[in-house]
Amino acid sequence: MRIKSQIILSMVAAAALIGLVGGVAIFTQIVVTKSLGLTEATNVARELADTIVFKSSDGAPSLLERPEALKQFLLHQHRRLHRDFLVLDSNKTILAHAADEEHQVGDKFNHDPGNEIGQTLA
Repeated sequence: MRIKSQIILSMVAAAALIGLVGGVAIFTQIVVTKSLGLTEATNVARELADTIVFKSSDGAPSLLERPEALKQFLLHQHRRLHRDFLVLDSNKTILAHAADEEHQVGDKFNHDPGNEIGQTLA
């Protein structure tokens, strides 16, 4: 009886350990996925921001100074990358957009209840 109890206890402990390791692996995967998603979004935003405000040495105005060119650029990026893009000023006014949702240039962007955009722009 004693050996039988030890075998059963060992099997239950092994099953519990396997479940615990699986749970830790799932939790770690979720955390890493969120972190990588945020990193990717940050990198894309930085590259687009640099492109939009870039002024060449020949004196050509930036995309930010040419609203129609900016709109065309964002639409091209939207079609190519299948992502939504909004360009906002420091007051969260929409300057240009290429998104599946309807937005109007000149409207205030109020889809960040936690003021995430305001914190980013500060």
